[in-house]
Amino acid sequence: MHTDVRFCTCRTGGVVAVIDMATVYLVVQQGGASHEFYLHTFDSISDARTYRRSAEQAAYATSPPIPIPARLERDLTAVEAIVAAAVALV
Repeated sequence: MHTDVRFCTCRTGGVVAVIDMATVYLVVQQGGASHEFYLHTFDSISDARTYRRSAEQAAYATSPPIPIPARLERDLTAVEAIVAAAVALV
């Protein structure tokens, strides 16, 4: 899992806090004849790119890796809704 560590200064007492923001990489894959979409998450961008290459060799269209907060990986309902809304626009 990719982690960005960000530092901030709190207004109360000038305390410096460390916030851990974990990131995963989402790849949207279009199904074959079914026209369904599948969401895949990966711990590294390298793993996501490797998956895309293998999917494209099997003739599946994929999105570029999309960095998302790791907490969204536990419940992809919101991401699924965004994908469905975007597909409905096309």
